[in-house]
Amino acid sequence: MAGDSAEYVEYVTARLPALRRLAYSLTGDSHRADDLVQQTITTLFVRWSRIRQAEHLDRYVRSMLVNAFVDERRLGWARVRLFADEQVAWLYRDGTLTQLKGRDAQAQGINASGTIVGSRAGRPVRWPTAESEPVALPLPDGAQGGGAEAIDDDGAVVGYVNVDANRQAYTWSADGKGRPLPEFGEPDDSAAFTVRNGWATGLSGDTGVRWNLRTGLVEPVTGMRIRPSTANANGWMVGTDPQGRGVLTGNGTSVRLPDLFVHRSGEFSNLPTTLSDDGRVIAGQADDADGVIHAAAWRCR
Repeated sequence: MAGDSAEYVEYVTARLPALRRLAYSLTGDSHRADDLVQQTITTLFVRWSRIRQAEHLDRYVRSMLVNAFVDERRLGWARVRLFADEQVAWLYRDGTLTQLKGRDAQAQGINASGTIVGSRAGRPVRWPTAESEPVALPLPDGAQGGGAEAIDDDGAVVGYVNVDANRQAYTWSADGKGRPLPEFGEPDDSAAFTVRNGWATGLSGDTGVRWNLRTGLVEPVTGMRIRPSTANANGWMVGTDPQGRGVLTGNGTSVRLPDLFVHRSGEFSNLPTTLSDDGRVIAGQADDADGVIHAAAWRCR
C-alpha cells in the first residue's frame, strides 16, 4: 500500500502542471480550475489501485477531468472554502501591490486606463480605479450571479451570467448596459474570457468561439483544442492545437509555432496565451523535458 501511495504521488506531481492547464482552458477561472484538478486527483487516489496499470493512464485521467467539468456545468458550481479567510483581490502595477476594496472578491482583468473587472460574492463588478469601491454590473432578469472576465480599452466588459445553474456569455458596454452574447449551436453553457478591440473569445458549449462585439457575429474557432487563449486587436488568435502544439490563427490562415523544448501529443506542453497587435510577438509558457514550466516567447521575423 505504501508503494502504491508513493507511485500515486510521483504520478500526480509529474502531471499536475498539464492538468492545471487543461482545467483552466476549460473553465477560464483559476479557482474553478484548481477545484476541478483537486476533484480529479482525489477521485484518482480512490481508484489508484485499480487503474494505475491502465494502458493509457494519462488519457484516462484527462477524461476524468473533462467529465468532472461536464458534470459541474450540469449541476452548477459552488466553490467550497477550506479556510475561514475571505478571498481578496489585488492589483500589481509598476512594482507595487495594491489590495482592492471589497471582501470575497476576485480581479480578472484591467484595461489601459486602469479600470479593473472581476467578481465579488459571485456577482460581476468593476473597480473604476484601484482606490474605488467595486461597482456591481447589472444582471438580467432571472440571473443569479455571474463574473466579469475581461475589459476592453473602450470600457466594454465580457464575462458571463448564471441562469438556472448554467453560464450565459454576456457583455456590458462602458455605460453598464448589458446584453447576452449569441451562442454557437445550442449549448447549455457559454462564457467569454478575453476581449481586445471588440474581439472576444470564449466557449460555447464545447466549442471555442470568437465574437465580434460590433456586429454581434459569433463563429467557431477550428484547429484549436478547447478554445483560443486570446485575440489581438485584429482578431488574430493564439492557442494550442489538438496535437499539443502552439498555433497562431488569423485572416483564415493558421501557423504552427515551433516547440520550444519538447512535444507531448495531446497535452498542453506549448501554451501561447497572448500576442501583440501586429502578431509578431507571442508569449506564454512551455514545458521542458522534465515537465518544468518556463515562461516563453515566440518572435516572428
